[in-house]
Amino acid sequence: MVERSLSMRELVLEGKVKNSGKWAEYKRHAEEFICACIQKGSYNVNRTPGGLLWFLPWNNVQYIATATLATTVYSIYLEAKHASLNCPAGSATPSDLIASIKSQVGYILGVSNLINMSYMVGFGNGGNYPKQIHHRGASMISIKKDAIPVTCKGGFEEWFHKNAPNPNVLDGAVVSPRL
Repeated sequence: MVERSLSMRELVLEGKVKNSGKWAEYKRHAEEFICACIQKGSYNVNRTPGGLLWFLPWNNVQYIATATLATTVYSIYLEAKHASLNCPAGSATPSDLIASIKSQVGYILGVSNLINMSYMVGFGNGGNYPKQIHHRGASMISIKKDAIPVTCKGGFEEWFHKNAPNPNVLDGAVVSPRL
């Protein structure tokens, strides 16, 4: 028999454990983080001039993806409970959380950023997505097109730093904008 462990959602959000002690602390931290992401916290997450959340200069989109996932899950919880999130700068409804999520996803997919650039490789109007990403597999030619063996150092020197579009498109890869 396979035992299933309870998720944090089941334990804390659905009330299967007491909302006290460490569990209450985890929930409080999650709520503070979500409030900061939707710009209703005591200390909000920075945003770019175009509205993108800005955590760190390197691989920022991975943090945005995590923040939008956490916010999405919490909006579903709030919707099920017919509740809202009490933030320092005011109450936030599930629809407020969804609006924030949509703005971040729209920016990443090129729907609502200033240059209409999709930061998801292979997705975007008219192919307007990054063509030269920092990834060795994307930047080296396929062995099917050139069977000459490539050493690690040779691949790096010959292909990785080439100032041209990658020969391989990593559809679905998400890259961070350079600001």
